[in-house]
Amino acid sequence: MRFRSLATASLSTALIIGAVAPVGAQDDPYALLTQAAQATMTASSFTFAVTVDGSVDMGESMGGQPLSLAGTHAEGAVSVDPLAVSITFEAPITGFPADGGLLVPNDGNAYLKLNVLGMTSELWSRIPLGAVGAPTAIPTLPPDAADQLRTELEENGATVSIVGDAPCGAGTCTQVHLELPGAAVGSVVGAEAPTVPVDLFIDQATSRLDSVSAHIVDASSGMDVTVVVTLSGYDEPVTVTAPADDQVTDDLPAIFQMFMGGTGS
Repeated sequence: MRFRSLATASLSTALIIGAVAPVGAQDDPYALLTQAAQATMTASSFTFAVTVDGSVDMGESMGGQPLSLAGTHAEGAVSVDPLAVSITFEAPITGFPADGGLLVPNDGNAYLKLNVLGMTSELWSRIPLGAVGAPTAIPTLPPDAADQLRTELEENGATVSIVGDAPCGAGTCTQVHLELPGAAVGSVVGAEAPTVPVDLFIDQATSRLDSVSAHIVDASSGMDVTVVVTLSGYDEPVTVTAPADDQVTDDLPAIFQMFMGGTGS
């Protein structure tokens, strides 16, 4: 398994994570993360919130002023089986404001509304999931997932350690610290990248993921960004409904039309 596929699979899985035995009984961080992934993936549903803060230096394109990401956030709910998703987001970035929403109501389509750079979507754009190769179910982990995770991370110079008990939204969590080297991250994003420190907080009562935080600092590029993802509402009912027919179009949002040079889907 290549690092690219691991990063995509394991980090996306890390956002939907957990275990069967109590977290406090674990002393192997790889087994703990895998166990946490398995437990979280047994949830029938969950809600999430994402906040982004900090700034990025865009150089002369922004007059030499850092681009503030303060106030950027997203919230949503996910039904695991059947797979359904509801997301709203806002990025009040000076010069590049954006907001919108995404609905996946388990009818074979995604519905996207995107307002960016002054281009407003009055209607929801209907996008067939099959046309974009989107998954229709949450994947399961292989029996040797812990060994695969250990091998891939260690081969790429990453370090994983259990920090210990920590307060969290769920009560008391076990904090696991992950350092992803810049070279490994760069191989995924296709560009030079700083080391990415990630802290995962796993609820000791349920072994499910409570939150993930990352503080990315790169002096050479002027990046200082904090990202926090919080999960809650496990197993609470989630209903996602498609927009009414008169609120739907088969045209893509205006920003996509501008880059694709057309008006259709």
